[in-house]
Amino acid sequence: MLSRGSALLARIAASVGTGINASSHETLRAICTSVASLRMLHEPLAPTRPPGTLDGAEKANLVEAYLSLENGPRADYIRSQLRSVQQEFQRFPGDTGSTEVQVAMLTAKIKALAEHLTTHRKDHNSRRGLQGMLNKRRSLLQYLRRTNFDAYVALIGRLGLKDNYGRQDRFSVRYKAATRSPLVAENVAN
Repeated sequence: MLSRGSALLARIAASVGTGINASSHETLRAICTSVASLRMLHEPLAPTRPPGTLDGAEKANLVEAYLSLENGPRADYIRSQLRSVQQEFQRFPGDTGSTEVQVAMLTAKIKALAEHLTTHRKDHNSRRGLQGMLNKRRSLLQYLRRTNFDAYVALIGRLGLKDNYGRQDRFSVRYKAATRSPLVAENVAN
């Protein structure tokens, strides 16, 4: 019985019309230089997995990681964060206007913009926008502290903010009669 390579050699020899020895493997290589005929010389191997390849579950995790929001556009990532913050702090479904939700969303925007400004130091327009957001959040927190102190305490605890707002009396710092010395008061009266 002839091997597969010998049978191929015999067919090639018959087509060429020369007397080639059917057992000469080197002659066959010299005649057949195409890759397809060289493949026919050897028995096909069972498919093996190359080292470092992954199975189905690991591939699914990689695809999920590649398509996650962290690897997508930054605007989509921030929008999804704001949506999750809104759902976390809302009083009822669809609540976007309560003070707690507004403060929480401003805090998320402030964190994202502060992160942007660490890499883009000369973005002065964004820095002005950050100052505006900080002022807006400060005024909303002052309003919440004045109207609903329990909700204020719970909110700053959940957001990790500090309560460093002083007294809310507007005129307590500006006009202090006790700071004038008696000599200055006499000179002003004369």
